[in-house]
Amino acid sequence: MATKKKATKKAAVKKAPAKKKAAAKKPAAKKKPAAKKAAPKKTAARKPAAKKGAKRATAAKSSAKSQTAPKKAPAKKAAPKKKGLVSRAVEAVTGVASAIVDRVTGNGGGEATPAEPTSSSEASAPPAAEAAPEPARASAPPAEEYPGPKVGEEAPDFTLPADDGSTVSLRDLRGKKVVLYFYPRDNTPGCTLEARDFSQLLPEFESKNAVVLGVSTDDLDSHQHFKKTCELSVKLLADTDKAVHNAYQTWREKNMYGKTVWGTARTTYLIDEDGKVARVWPKVKVDDHALDVLNVL
Repeated sequence: MATKKKATKKAAVKKAPAKKKAAAKKPAAKKKPAAKKAAPKKTAARKPAAKKGAKRATAAKSSAKSQTAPKKAPAKKAAPKKKGLVSRAVEAVTGVASAIVDRVTGNGGGEATPAEPTSSSEASAPPAAEAAPEPARASAPPAEEYPGPKVGEEAPDFTLPADDGSTVSLRDLRGKKVVLYFYPRDNTPGCTLEARDFSQLLPEFESKNAVVLGVSTDDLDSHQHFKKTCELSVKLLADTDKAVHNAYQTWREKNMYGKTVWGTARTTYLIDEDGKVARVWPKVKVDDHALDVLNVL
């Protein structure tokens, strides 16, 4: 009986490992397929994520390009406009330059062709060169504009009574500049404005060693009333016999309201310290005329 129990125990012992081995083998066989199946799932899950990320990145790039593209387009279109403005400015300058050259040279019929200069500096050069003679034209206009004494000639001497009771002689004023302005009549709008401007600037004329004398054909009573009424400080001379007007050729025929009449041609002479004519303003416009004369001094 003891031997039978030992034998059964040994058999049980021998059979037990076999079951364990079999049990161990079965899970191993099951694990291998599970591992193989899990691997495809992981790779499959990662690949779509990468594709989606790539698609989103490309979509973001395309949207960024679409947003930035319109901003660059206006800059390209604006460039031709700037070039057009520059070219127009150059053309305008050349046109003005050619017009000035035509006036100076007398080619007013359009014979001179514009647009030879290639730059704005070249286009502006001819007007600068031709602008120099302008002061000479203003000081010495053609003889038909004023027939009186010309620039550089001896100023005709005179002696006339003044509104303050004194007598003024041109020869006594040697060493000083004399502004001799001829005006038509006392107490008229234009003559009043001219006299007031000279009176207001009289201290500045005197600081430049200049004497201002107004001359008209009105008598002394008219001058005194005119000076008092308008509060003038400039000295007024009475040339009732028109002797000084005739000497300076300021008593001339004029066209007024369609009629030819005789009267004073509003003219101003600047006489230097030596008694010679330095500058002439024929056909004076009273606005800022006194200031223009002062600037010449």
